Amino acid sequence: MNLMGRFSISLILLLSLVSLTQLWFQLFSWEIFFKIVTSLFGILVAVVVVLLIIREYKDEKRMRDDGYID
Repeated sequence: MNLMGRFSISLILLLSLVSLTQLWFQLFSWEIFFKIVTSLFGILVAVVVVLLIIREYKDEKRMRDDGYID
């Protein structure tokens, strides 16, 4: 599994853990919980987008080096 997959799965698991903990034990106020969840979701989206761009760049460079694209 590549870096993007590992990081995405770990952030999704962290979001799930925080959500379940909040649901059962209410460690945070709902305002703080909402801030934590939106921050983690924003980080997840940003990292996935950046890693997708990097992967596309590497794939295109490899194809160009192999002579598949001009």
